[in-house]
Amino acid sequence: MNGIYWRMSFALVLIAVAAMAGNLSSEKPRAWHVVSRRPATSRDTAFVDRHKLLTEPEDPTNAPGPGSFRLLSVKAPEHTRAVVLLDQRTGDSTVLAKSGTMPRFSPDGRFVAFSLWKSRERPWNLVILDRKTGRLIEPPLGGRVSAYKRWSPDGKWLAIQSNPSSRGRCRLGLVAVPSGSVRWADSLDVFADYEFGWSPNSRNLAVARPERVDQHAEEILSADLWIISDRGRVRCLLDSTSDYVARDPKWVTDSTLLVEKGQPGDDPEAAAARVLLQIRGGRP
Repeated sequence: MNGIYWRMSFALVLIAVAAMAGNLSSEKPRAWHVVSRRPATSRDTAFVDRHKLLTEPEDPTNAPGPGSFRLLSVKAPEHTRAVVLLDQRTGDSTVLAKSGTMPRFSPDGRFVAFSLWKSRERPWNLVILDRKTGRLIEPPLGGRVSAYKRWSPDGKWLAIQSNPSSRGRCRLGLVAVPSGSVRWADSLDVFADYEFGWSPNSRNLAVARPERVDQHAEEILSADLWIISDRGRVRCLLDSTSDYVARDPKWVTDSTLLVEKGQPGDDPEAAAARVLLQIRGGRP
C-alpha cells in the first residue's frame, strides 16, 4: 500500500514539474520574423519623428526640450563647450554643465544626457544630469562613448555604443536610469558603428548590425537587422540583408519597422529608399 502511495505521489510531482516547465517555456520570447514587406510611402511616419524629444535634432547644438525649453551646446573658454538650458519664452538661461556636448533631454524632460571630455585616456564619457535632484550620473563605461544614443520612450533606459579603446570594436550597451548601471547587449566583429531605435513600448531595440566592412574604403558592405529584447538579455536575427545594407531602423508601431535600404558605397547622409517591415515575435 505504501509503495502504491509513493508511486502515485511521485507521478503527481512529475506532472507538476512538467506543467511548470511548460509555463516557463511559454514565457520565453518567441523568435522574431518578418511577416511582410513593402516600399515605404510618405505616410509611413516613424514613432520617434512624431515626438520632438525622441527624434534627432537638425542642429545637434540646439536640441528641443519640453515646452519652451532648449538645450544648447555653446562655445566656452579653453576650447570647450558648455551645456546651457534656455527658456525661449522668458529668455532665461542656466548653465547645466561647464563642459559637455551633444545634450539630449529624456522623454519626460527630467534628465539630460551629454558627452563629457575628461582626458586623452578617457576622451568621451556619458553623463546624465537629474534636473530634479541635481545629481550627476556617470555610468561605468570607461570613456569613448559615441554621441549616437537613444532614449527609450519610457525614459528608463539609454541605448549607447562605446569603443573600449581607440582601435577597439564597438559595443552596444543599455544604461538604466536613474541607477546608471550598464548592461552590455552586443559587440561587433568588425570595425564599424551600430544604428538602433526603441519600440514605442520601450521593450525592444531594433539594431542595424554591420557584418562585413571594407576597411580600406571604410564602407559597410552588409548590415543585418536584429531585435534585442528583455533589456539586452535576448537577441534575435530578424532579417539578413544580403541585397542591401540595413540602416537607421525606426519603429512605426510595436510590430512595424521602417528601415533604410542602403548600398555599399552610398553616402550615409544621402536619402535612401525605405522599406516597411511588418514583424511578429517576442513577448506580447
